[in-house]
Amino acid sequence: MREEFETDQLDIRYNPSTVYRVELSVFAARSLPKADREGLCDAMVEAEVTPSDAYQFSGFHTSSKTVRTRTRVVKKSLNPDFDETLVLLVDGTVDPAQHGRPRLLLTVSDWDEGETEMIGQVDLDLADMIAESARCHVWMRQEQALRDRQAEMLKQTAETGNAQMQQAREIALTRTINYLVQKRTRALDAIENVWVDLVWVPGCIPVTRLDDEHGGPPAVRGADFKKAKLHLGVKVHMPD
Repeated sequence: MREEFETDQLDIRYNPSTVYRVELSVFAARSLPKADREGLCDAMVEAEVTPSDAYQFSGFHTSSKTVRTRTRVVKKSLNPDFDETLVLLVDGTVDPAQHGRPRLLLTVSDWDEGETEMIGQVDLDLADMIAESARCHVWMRQEQALRDRQAEMLKQTAETGNAQMQQAREIALTRTINYLVQKRTRALDAIENVWVDLVWVPGCIPVTRLDDEHGGPPAVRGADFKKAKLHLGVKVHMPD
């Protein structure tokens, strides 16, 4: 093979029937706690699919440049803007009954000369996001089919001249199309543009723990005594 292709840089790629490409947009964090002597924070965000031994797929790439799972470090800020996109490949052939539902785990940490101190985490149900994206994909195909039908009806109206009947049908089609667009827009906005609280877990900075008065998981208290938050969005690209 090396002689035939005149190279020893060969990639062997495997394409299973279902691999989801998850694009995680990390927009910003707000109200982070003080993590250094100056009362600031050098924050970064890491992402992973859990359980990683079952769902994490790496067959489409041979370089870490292809799949990035952490942001850069934004230094000296309690309200960092990341504006980065991380990419995760998820094996959709795994049986959830055996391994559990896939989850998206994000960890916000303070970086200090190569060492990190955990600030908080966000644990999201990735299965729900994949299902919502799949529904949006179906609605988009239905919408396109209706638009094609609408265009055909306009053509028939021009040819037959029966405008009154066709106009009523076109109005009904337009209402259905608008309904599908609204459903898809609301569903996508719920996963592509969200603010979530950082959760305090063992290993985080102890003094930042903020217990929930209703018995929920403890939150991370920021330097301004507000809950620390992460602004993110998730896009799931469906397989062919």
